[in-house]
Amino acid sequence: MKSAAAMQEAVKQIRRLAGLSRAVLQEIFDERAWQRFVERSSKPGATFSDFLRERHGRPRQRCC
Repeated sequence: MKSAAAMQEAVKQIRRLAGLSRAVLQEIFDERAWQRFVERSSKPGATFSDFLRERHGRPRQRCC
C-alpha cells in the first residue's frame, strides 16, 4: 500500500490537473475572455454582442 503522504501528493496532483483542465476549457469556450472583457469594459452594460464584435471583428452578414 502507498503511504498517506504519497496518497496526499497524488490527490494534490489530481486537483492541480483538474484546475488546469478547467482553465483551458474556459479559454477555449471564451468564458475567461468574456470575464476579462467585462472587467475592463468602460461601458456599464456591456453585452456579449459587444464582446464578440471586439474579439472577432464585425459580425458576418447572413445571406438569404
